[in-house]
Amino acid sequence: MKLQVEIENTNRFYELKVNPNLSLLENLLRHKIPIGHSCGGQGTCGTCQITVKTPELFQPITDWEISFFQERYTQLNPERRLSCQTFFQMFQNRLNHNNSVLAHIIIPPW
Repeated sequence: MKLQVEIENTNRFYELKVNPNLSLLENLLRHKIPIGHSCGGQGTCGTCQITVKTPELFQPITDWEISFFQERYTQLNPERRLSCQTFFQMFQNRLNHNNSVLAHIIIPPW
């Protein structure tokens, strides 16, 4: 499965062959895309925080993420995710002519 990722803060596009069994963080790191991950993907530090502009491509926000964000922010933003807790949904019906799909995520500078 191929995924095109636009990283807005750099105006760069990456095409990744993703493993749907891995988190978004793990897939980004496998392709050497710079992203913070101080706790090693345990969901405790928040350095892998991203903004997801195409939420339909990912599984719903987890209870862990909701609890994490409620402790830190006064308002829950449905686009804010921890990439270590974010997994892809099956998106076969959204594939384009290149057999890939465009996911728009924003990764803060690291």
